Amino acid sequence: MSGFPELLNHIQQITSSLLESTSDHLESQLDALLEREQDPFTSQEVLQQLVDNIRCSSFEKVLKAVLDEVGDKGDALTAREMVKNRLGG
Repeated sequence: MSGFPELLNHIQQITSSLLESTSDHLESQLDALLEREQDPFTSQEVLQQLVDNIRCSSFEKVLKAVLDEVGDKGDALTAREMVKNRLGG
């Protein structure tokens, strides 16, 4: 393109302008994304821990109810099947 210096200059100006505006836009979006991800309540680890705590609590409640119902005289297989059925398995 050395034969068209004005065209080359114009293309470089347009390209530079587009890159600058795109860069500014992406930078602001990236900043917003990073800010949201710093919130501990959006962390996947926190969510997984919460789900695990709920599951554990539900399991403990069902297990206690089954053991209270079966008592000392019930066999382990019956208790296991009752827990499994109550948990939806």
